[in-house]
Parts: sequence; C-alpha cells; structure tokens
Amino acid sequence: MNNKRVPFILLFFSAILGNLALLYPAILSWLVFFYLIPIFYLAFTQPYALSFKAGFFWGVIFFLIHLSGFVFLFYEQANSALSIIIPIIISAYFALYTGVWFFLASHTACVFKHSITSTIVSWTIWTYLYITWMRYGSLWIFGKFVGYPFSYPLLPLAHNAKMLYFLRFCPKSIGVFLIILFSLFIALFFSFLKKRHLLLAIATLVPFLYGTVVVPEKQSTPEAIKKIGYISPIKAQKYNHPIDVAQEIFYSMVTLIEKKPNIKVIVMPESSYTFFLNERQDMIDMWYANALDDDISLFIGAPYRDGKKIYNSLYWIKGGRIQNVYHKTNLMAFTEYISSFWQKVPYIKNLFIDGDDWLSHGKDCLITFDLCKQIKLKPLICSDFFIGKRKMGKQLTKDNFSAALIIVNDQAFPVKYLRDLMFLSAKLEAVNRQKDMLYVGYYFAAWINKSGSVLIL
Repeated sequence: MNNKRVPFILLFFSAILGNLALLYPAILSWLVFFYLIPIFYLAFTQPYALSFKAGFFWGVIFFLIHLSGFVFLFYEQANSALSIIIPIIISAYFALYTGVWFFLASHTACVFKHSITSTIVSWTIWTYLYITWMRYGSLWIFGKFVGYPFSYPLLPLAHNAKMLYFLRFCPKSIGVFLIILFSLFIALFFSFLKKRHLLLAIATLVPFLYGTVVVPEKQSTPEAIKKIGYISPIKAQKYNHPIDVAQEIFYSMVTLIEKKPNIKVIVMPESSYTFFLNERQDMIDMWYANALDDDISLFIGAPYRDGKKIYNSLYWIKGGRIQNVYHKTNLMAFTEYISSFWQKVPYIKNLFIDGDDWLSHGKDCLITFDLCKQIKLKPLICSDFFIGKRKMGKQLTKDNFSAALIIVNDQAFPVKYLRDLMFLSAKLEAVNRQKDMLYVGYYFAAWINKSGSVLIL
C-alpha cells in the first residue's frame, strides 16, 4: 500500500470511530476512548504527516457525518432549498479548527524534535484546547462567544452515567484529559510495544470504571416528582388557529387527568402553544375551568409579547393565572436572532425568518418556579442550556434552586441521534453539577437525578 495513503486511511478510520460513538451511544459509547488513537499513533510514527491539510481532512470527514442530521432541519425550516448546503459549509468551517489543532500540536512537538515526552505533552495540551474551544467558543462567528455542544467526547458516556461518577468530585476537563491520555498511551503501546504504556493506559480508565464497580448511593425519587404529568403538543400543532391548538391541548389535559388523577404539575415543552399566551387569558380560563384544578401548576412553553418585543418564554400558571414567566436569554443564531454583521447579508438575514421578526433576549437572571414547597426549579429553554455561555453553567451550581427545568423543541431535529445527544447533555450536567434535571421534550419528559438515573414521566 502507498505509504502516503496510510495516514489518510487512519484519519478516516478515526473520524468514523468518533461518529459511531455519537451516533450509537447505547452500544458504542466506549469508542470515545479509541477514536483518537489513530491520530496519536501517527504522531509517534509519522509525525510529519499530521499537517494542517491532514487535520482539515479529518475535520471534514468527522463533521460531514456528524452534521448530516442537520440537513433535514435546514431543509424543513429554511426559506431556501439551497440551505441544505449550510451543514457542508459549517463542516468546512469546523474543519479549519481541526487543521489548526493538528498544525499546532505537530509543530510544537517538532520544536523538541518529536521526542516521546514532547509529543505527549504537545498533543495532550492542544487536543484538550481544541475540544474545549469547539465546546465553548467555536460558534463565535455567529455573533456570540458560544460553542457547539454535541461533539463533546464525554457525551456518549452519559448513557451509562455510572462511568461518570467521578465527575461529581471534579470538573469535566478531568474526564477529557483522561480520555486523551488513554488514547496517547495506547498509541504509544502500539508504536513501541512497551508494557508500561499499556499499564498507564489502564490506569487512566480507573476513574471511569470506579462508578461501575462501587455501589452508588441510592437516591429516592421525591414524592412530588410522582405527581408530575406530561403532555406532548405534537397533535395540537397540526392546527393553525389559536383556539384549535388550545382545544387540542385541553383534550390532552382531560385524558391525562383521567389517567393520573393525583397529579399536581403538568409540564409541556418549548413553543407548545404557538401564540402569545399572555394575550390569551381566555385559553387559560378554558383549561382551568374545564380540566385543571386550581392547585395544579402548568409549565408550558409559548411566545410572549410585550409591546414590540417578542420573547420565547416559559410560563408558570396556577389557579388559572400566570404566576411567573421566564424569557429565553440565549437565543439561537439565525432562527431566533441575527447579529448586526450577518444582517448585512440579505440572503442570510432572511434564511429562516422573513423580514425583521426577530426575538428579544430575556434578562440573564435567576428566576425560579415552585414545583412544590420543597423543590424550586431554575427554568432554561433549549439553547439556554445547550449552548449557553459558561456563566449559565455556573448558575447551575447555585443553591437557590433544587433542580433545572429544561424545556426543548427537539421536534425540530428529525434525526433521532441529535435528540439523544440533547438528552445525554442533560444527564452529563446532572452528574457534573450535582443538580436534578426535569427534561421536557416533544417526545418524552424525564426526571434526571444527581446520579444520572432517569425516571420517564
């Protein structure tokens, strides 16, 4: 085989392994420990093959596969059929960063003549910085310093949350470093066949295996959680008139109450009622006069209008009256807001929304809702949680609330693996932040406790 082709074959194999872990976390999550090995093997055996070009190649392959699910999203929601090329453009954009990653790691090791120590240190540091940049800063070009969350290597491991038991004691960065070091030591073993490298690789797995071996503490489900009911708005959103949508939700409420007469809370996902609910008290009256008792709380996603400002909001309603409203603070680029730079490009400006009908940002403050006397909820709406700024993540560690209420519009993602990654993100943060999560989507709702255990509502 042509030696020049070997590096690209190994890089292609690496990109495939990484995607398989994200596509099928239920059975292939363990591949996150192996997908970097071909890259690091080349770093030890053919270091000059890991150029910017090689990194760009790896990035294009990895992200073309990973972002393929967004093709359907853009095709269904954008105003132009040409929008299906957007994932290709974003893949090329992300691949620029992988090219820089390869270039910097390789050239840093080159300064020290590619010694084993310099290669380990260089590739450990630059790989970690690359992963962190992708997670927290790579989407800066769209107008905010935020990152892309769904290629994070710890996500697949959240399927078996016991493997992440150690994250309750340390930051996620430790887990990322351990994955990198495992791959480096295995690559060293294949390169030089030294047993000590294999033993070092096994040692890096100890924190992940610890939670699967020790007996985690038992966490009982709060009694209040057993009194939560869930309604999906999928059937209701087949209608276009506000009364028809509200009436279909009403029918679902009646059915739910018949099945679970003891419920005290009903949760519904983002944009369940697609009209301005703060202007439709008559719809709320219909629900409470005919289906809901006054002591039942309703948490429902719906738009909110205040003069000329429109918000993507989460309502807390009880006794037929709006108790509080949370406005989404971290809007999605292009679908909910557009930065001043991109507004100068007419095609981009009108890609998802005609005219200037953009949403307004809510205030970045800690509003809480009462699930019951013992449980206060911190409301978050979709991208608030997934691509919110790092300070939003820090808010999840505050003590003025018991759990996060995360409502999402996962119906916008027609491909299941993307919806699975959204849910795994919630499990990962529940373990790492040591906060319970009430996750509410279009297909299911679930209570996730601090250990990552899941109760489907």
